[in-house]
Amino acid sequence: RGFLAENAMVAPGGFTVFMCKPGFEASEMATEQRKQNIQSRFGDGKLSDETLKTLVKKEWHFPENFYEAIQQLKLAGQLLDLLTHEKGIASEGFWYAAELMATQGGAFFTADSGDQSGLFYVKYLTFVDRTFQTFCRTFARYGDSKNPVRKAAKELKG
Repeated sequence: RGFLAENAMVAPGGFTVFMCKPGFEASEMATEQRKQNIQSRFGDGKLSDETLKTLVKKEWHFPENFYEAIQQLKLAGQLLDLLTHEKGIASEGFWYAAELMATQGGAFFTADSGDQSGLFYVKYLTFVDRTFQTFCRTFARYGDSKNPVRKAAKELKG
């Protein structure tokens, strides 16, 4: 299935920006510590035990602030560049989302301060991630074509 993750909560998943951990979390974290971090991020009792267990197992990182979110987007772009083509179609959305944050930081800080859940950056990365998954699903439909990029281009442009 490649990068496609129709439902990232179901294994095997595809690619997700939440796999990309900021440098300070690159080292191994104890399972219990990861569980506590996720619980505190989403609020105690907000996630079911099953969901919490799945997220702990997947070792995903959910950004707490602007800097973590932008770093995760850049890491996702770098990883896709390594796996596909540098600054290619697969990574373009992640690079664009990171650039948007860098150039429009004030708007992001304002949106974050107005978000009552405290999960604005998780929501933003989820939006970018879902956009990437839509791209993968659309592109996959044309995988058997002689020129899948040209065939998919019209649909992907909207």
